[in-house]
Amino acid sequence: MIKNKKETKVSPEKKPKKVLVICAHSDDQIIGAGATLAKFAAEGQEVITLILSKGEFSHPIQKGRYTMKTRVKESEEANKVIEGHDLKFFNLHEGKFLEEYRTLGVFQNIRKIMQKHQPYKIFTHSYDDAHIDHRNTFNITSEAIDSIEGFKPELLTFDVWNLIDLKKRKYPTAYVDVTNYAGKKIKALKCFKSQKIAMINLSLQIYLSLFINGLRIGRLFAEKFYKVR
Repeated sequence: MIKNKKETKVSPEKKPKKVLVICAHSDDQIIGAGATLAKFAAEGQEVITLILSKGEFSHPIQKGRYTMKTRVKESEEANKVIEGHDLKFFNLHEGKFLEEYRTLGVFQNIRKIMQKHQPYKIFTHSYDDAHIDHRNTFNITSEAIDSIEGFKPELLTFDVWNLIDLKKRKYPTAYVDVTNYAGKKIKALKCFKSQKIAMINLSLQIYLSLFINGLRIGRLFAEKFYKVR
């Protein structure tokens, strides 16, 4: 008599956690959260980045199509540095986000991406950022989250132009130790050669913010976020 072998249940592969980043321009995700995204990617999490504009006005002397092509290429290079999983650009025009995000189908696309990937964390711009496109990106992101029933990711915001934050905000802060990933952030920023002048102005803030935030949690370098929900 042949005894039946016991069936061994093979547990399905554990799906990686997914993190979604929604920003206005091609370098914002690196300036605001680049080291944190690199850290999550190194831990096996999938980092998905959505960029609402191709930055056609960043070089008014050059033709818009050339500028957009350049910025897309630079973003793809930076995404490789941080080992991001996916990168998608939309075609909203700078300064016209709220006029176009529904008519151009951007809102529906963002909702579909959220529903498909179910990220447990979403990073975006601060609600009170000085740049109107940054504020509107926050509003669009919040609206998309609220439109999905039962979807409750952690929503974290970052600053771009005010990295050394002196504001008193009502939301709790969250620090991420990026001591081992600050180098990747700097390397990724160097991919944006077309933004060299802007990066020179920001570089001191970037280094100082990494260092100051690190001091606050007893580490060498850290990035700071506000937990909105």
